[in-house]
Amino acid sequence: MSGTTPTLRAILFDMDGLLADTEPLQKRAFEVVCRRHAATGVRITEEMHAGFVGKSDVENARELIDAFGIPVSAEELVAEREDAYVDVLQSTRVPPMDGVRGLIEAGLAAGMKLAVASSSIRRFVDVSLARMFTSMAHGSLDVAVFSTIVCGDDPEIAARKPAPDIYLRAAERVGFDPSECMALEDSGSGVSSALAAGISRTIAVPNIYTHGHDFSGAYAVLASVADVSTLDFFPKPRASS
Repeated sequence: MSGTTPTLRAILFDMDGLLADTEPLQKRAFEVVCRRHAATGVRITEEMHAGFVGKSDVENARELIDAFGIPVSAEELVAEREDAYVDVLQSTRVPPMDGVRGLIEAGLAAGMKLAVASSSIRRFVDVSLARMFTSMAHGSLDVAVFSTIVCGDDPEIAARKPAPDIYLRAAERVGFDPSECMALEDSGSGVSSALAAGISRTIAVPNIYTHGHDFSGAYAVLASVADVSTLDFFPKPRASS
């Protein structure tokens, strides 16, 4: 980038596997619905689930149908999985990923706007965030810390990640140019989405399912969300008046 780098004014968070530790719960929900239909035992391995991250639910359902001989359509399996996943979320603790609470607090202290930019449907996002904040003991943080939440099924989103639509809309809603935003992602498709939206400060934070993804073009690849606030461009807290 030539010239002066714009001041960072907003953090755009992916959700699953970046904000909230939901990937194991998504795996569990798919196992629940597959076991209803499969003639033999169903066990989705960690390796298999790692291959699902960043893909659409329909793509993943097709793989499961082929793997376990499930006699329903991909669309039917996805519909069943939607209800099963909400049930799992509502009955299970949904912890934040390491460092998330601290980064939210640091972003707010620096006067930045925070947003969620997720390919997941709003039903999943709303429940996941509510459960995540419930799991954060001893604090007053809640979903209101986010200025906006953009989801993959929002009417104005024509295409989900890796298309740039979700990040472009999130930047528009927080009122800043993409060059003034930072995107945090755990998947290769998410990094591609943010970069395509013009967010040069796209940070990859891989988890156990995505460490093998291609993060080419990312500004940095970090071990934890806790490391984000140590980056040289991250603003300092505002002085109290």
